[in-house]
Amino acid sequence: MLKEERSILWRTSSTCLGLALPAVMLGNGIMYGLTVLGILTGLLATKGMSLRATVMMVRHSKLMWLLLCLLAALGVSSLLGISPDYSLHKTGQVAAMMVIALLLFAALREMPGRYTNILQRSLVVGVVSMVLLAWVDAFADSHRLSAALHGVEKALTVHRLNFHSTAIALLLPFVWAFYARRLREREPLVKMSAPIVLPISLATVFLCGGRAGMIAVVVSLIAFLALGAQRFNFNLHARHWLATLGSIAAGVGAYILSRGNLGAFWERLEVSQGDRGLGGGRWEIWQTSWNHLLDQPLTGIGPNAFRHLPENVDFHPHNALLQLALETGLIGTVLAAGGMLLLLTMFYRYAQSNVFGLAGLTALLGYLASAMFSKSIFDMEWLAILTLLLCIGWRLGWSRGQKLEGDIVHTGNFLEELKSKKSA
Repeated sequence: MLKEERSILWRTSSTCLGLALPAVMLGNGIMYGLTVLGILTGLLATKGMSLRATVMMVRHSKLMWLLLCLLAALGVSSLLGISPDYSLHKTGQVAAMMVIALLLFAALREMPGRYTNILQRSLVVGVVSMVLLAWVDAFADSHRLSAALHGVEKALTVHRLNFHSTAIALLLPFVWAFYARRLREREPLVKMSAPIVLPISLATVFLCGGRAGMIAVVVSLIAFLALGAQRFNFNLHARHWLATLGSIAAGVGAYILSRGNLGAFWERLEVSQGDRGLGGGRWEIWQTSWNHLLDQPLTGIGPNAFRHLPENVDFHPHNALLQLALETGLIGTVLAAGGMLLLLTMFYRYAQSNVFGLAGLTALLGYLASAMFSKSIFDMEWLAILTLLLCIGWRLGWSRGQKLEGDIVHTGNFLEELKSKKSA
């Protein structure tokens, strides 16, 4: 393959993968399509020798073996659960997502460093576009636009933007990392846009009104600023803290204004009201989950089987920890917790020398916080977001120890790095 052809493939792959996560606002199909296109073009640009090296690396990965054990535990839980056919179907979807994650890992692993810069910019452009659409949708009162973004059924509901609150919150750490790095490099466009993009994007999380998103962005922001000040010497002044608080207040005010109800925002913080439709009263849902925790304590009632309980009040528990304990039992919970601990340890190591490693770590912390209130952990959209978040965060956070002001992303392929280490 010619060098120019490989360059075109890498550019296409990095652009598609950068836009995939923000594109969730336009629909799952677009997110999936961009992800598949990014994987395929990345694999086409990757040499067969590199793919074989990836397979060897995965075979010796503790995380991979832990995930395989978790998949086996889900299969056993499905067979012994209260709805075997439905749970086995969900387990199959989880297995398919693991295969996609492996292919995405292989494509990103050999992506040259200069193309990860395209991935960063594409992701930031996608998030900014997502933010603009959220504001237009909140105030334009256009049924056609809302139907295009959320579907006809959700277009007229006041909670149509709730999930986008979470999606934006999970992506904001990468936007913060991008601006932190580029501001130190004194890029003119970044310097001009920072006072606009950063506060408005933060306010958008609160404008959308999702409880899980609000919690996620607060957790991510606190962790990003605390670790950033420690590891990268973020120079924060009183005006920055005031701007942060002002952005949050503006987002809350915009949400109240878009709803036309002064008490609308405080209702979103309530978890005990059960008369606001599915998912409205979290406390009642959690109580139901708690009452059935000991039904099958070791293997659980089966993946996503909460909806098949006799007295279920929703489709899933809206709490990742409760759902793991209830549906996968002690075995699945321990395996999942072990895998998450490995991921947190890896990202924490990257966060010591790479601002995008810090972004990956804080985005994962935000994901875990939002999972305590958000979708089912076996939902395909939620699994796809987690897969993209982890793989992109890993690739952008992967470095050889450079500080923020240096070239913080890997600039060669894996095999070349191994050869250089051996020769040294």
